[in-house]
Amino acid sequence: MQYCTQDGFERPTLCYRTWKAITVGTVQVIPDLVAVKIWTANIQYLVFSIYIPPITLLQPTHDSSAQQLLDTIQTTIEEHSNSTHRTTKLILAGDLNRHHPAWNHQPIAPRLIEHADELINFFQTHRLQWCLPRGTPTYWALHNPGQSSTIDLTVTDDSARLIRCQLYHDNYGSDHRGTLSEWDLQPRRNKPSIPKRAYDRANWEKIGQDIQSQTTTLPTILSTTVTTADLDQAVEKLISSTVAALDRHIPRHRPSPYAKWWLSPALKVQQIEVNQARRRWQSSCADLGL
Repeated sequence: MQYCTQDGFERPTLCYRTWKAITVGTVQVIPDLVAVKIWTANIQYLVFSIYIPPITLLQPTHDSSAQQLLDTIQTTIEEHSNSTHRTTKLILAGDLNRHHPAWNHQPIAPRLIEHADELINFFQTHRLQWCLPRGTPTYWALHNPGQSSTIDLTVTDDSARLIRCQLYHDNYGSDHRGTLSEWDLQPRRNKPSIPKRAYDRANWEKIGQDIQSQTTTLPTILSTTVTTADLDQAVEKLISSTVAALDRHIPRHRPSPYAKWWLSPALKVQQIEVNQARRRWQSSCADLGL
């Protein structure tokens, strides 16, 4: 998180680096909130940079409510989730100026905990998890040396993509330490699917003979000396022999991007006959000089 001066006020700005396979666009900018959308073919990330003004111990809860800001975030999430087929993931980071035992390591006054209820409810609704370890201080009071707190948070509902999240090595004279987060947002390639077997071209008599030749050593199921282990082994042998015979004697389809699902083998034969007749007609026209 970095800060820049705009209209006489310090506003948080979000720094990011992307690759060619990823598209980035700013979706909304209002005071104390910057939202950036990063998307690929199948997934989109809504990244929010948030600033919530600080509170005092005796300040009424309704005077310090962050619900309007959270409602704006919720509206943005719904707008960009309902207008696309992509899966939507969330990353929220910023100076939230709220105290709660869920992310703080020090005793907190109950009055201050009440001010964080809105954030807790929002995090639970979207299943957001902390990226920094619980209790990692991010703020050191300059006017009271030794006093620290955790008020800068980074949360997400896709922690599997998080490579690392740690405090930045320098505070540049500020009473806050920035949070450095690294994410793996590279598109994931789908594994190629295995083509289906062409059962219509199977030689079932040969497949049956192959399976029978591989299962001649199986125990007789009706025998009184057969145990449960023998029966399980016989079933596994039968399954593996059947799969091996199918792989040997049934070819797999080789789908073409130009294939037509309605082109049956009978139509294919007629297509070949028509093409051959057309070529004979073209050849006769050439011989006659037509």
